[in-house]
Amino acid sequence: MSQVGHPGARVEQVMVWSGAEVLLWGGTAQSGFAWTPANDTWRPLATVGQPEGYRRTDGVWTGTELIIWGGGSSAFGNAAYQQGGARYDPGTNQWRAMNLAGAPSPRWLHRLAWTGSEVMVFGGYGLMPDGGSENLGDGALYNPVSDSWRPLPASGAPAPRHRPEMVRAGDEVIIWGGSAAQCLNDGARFNVTTNTWAPMTTTGAPTICGFVWTPAATAWTGSDLLVFGGYTGDPQVGGHRYTPATDAWSTLPRGDPCDRNEASAVWTGSELITWGGAVYAGCPVPYGMRRGYRYRPATNTWAPMSLTNAPSQYERVSAVWTGREVVFYGARAVGGAGIDFSARYFP
Repeated sequence: MSQVGHPGARVEQVMVWSGAEVLLWGGTAQSGFAWTPANDTWRPLATVGQPEGYRRTDGVWTGTELIIWGGGSSAFGNAAYQQGGARYDPGTNQWRAMNLAGAPSPRWLHRLAWTGSEVMVFGGYGLMPDGGSENLGDGALYNPVSDSWRPLPASGAPAPRHRPEMVRAGDEVIIWGGSAAQCLNDGARFNVTTNTWAPMTTTGAPTICGFVWTPAATAWTGSDLLVFGGYTGDPQVGGHRYTPATDAWSTLPRGDPCDRNEASAVWTGSELITWGGAVYAGCPVPYGMRRGYRYRPATNTWAPMSLTNAPSQYERVSAVWTGREVVFYGARAVGGAGIDFSARYFP
């Protein structure tokens, strides 16, 4: 990818595909950029009206806008937690503030999902009435048409947690895993039509933690939630499938010889492509031969990604699928700093 006008070193940023551009915002810098694959060019996003929370935040693409909400204005400290957010229109290169009436309390390490008509916010780590901070188990739904919030129902909601997996699955949003006092393997499914929660079985469910970054690579296939990798104190080998229709977990065949966590993943419409992540010290594959893997549900098989022109592997890399290629940007260096990293993979 072109290095002219690019975002530079960063990690843990929000990255989405608009249909024409890769939009990238936040992470370890309060700024954003757009990359156009058609001509391999970067442009900066407007800074006027941009969100205050850029560390450990989350965002979604609605079909017309990038919406960022919550996060922190610095790496540490309770005062850094943000309650507000903003909406970015790539057509006008402008940010618009979001109404705060009815919005969830200030937090970071929360998750967002686009339901098709509303932005769903759940969980995170935030302020308590006594001034301390704790895991949160509440959230709200934001309607961009009316610029209004409504609370999520409390009955049946997942227990408080931060950085869970949160995936739109048809008429439902699946929330599962994450961290509280320990790593979690439970969750719940929110039906956007009936505004109700349904429990998820924990039988056969993997246990994962999501401290700062989501450790497992996940994707929704249209019928199943696929999970690869994870972290419970040590990297885990991936391979789990959750089927909402039967509320059942099953294991996938092992394709990657190395346990890993904080890998990247995209769903292409036929394959789950996973790449990178932190690999445990006992991995039997030489460092220079490590790579990503492609899982095809139709055949229940894995295949390795090509090593030709493959970059060095990193963790906490943002990835999006454009319909033609996987775009990777940013990575975590030792100590938590960002790395100036970008790559494109053509399956």
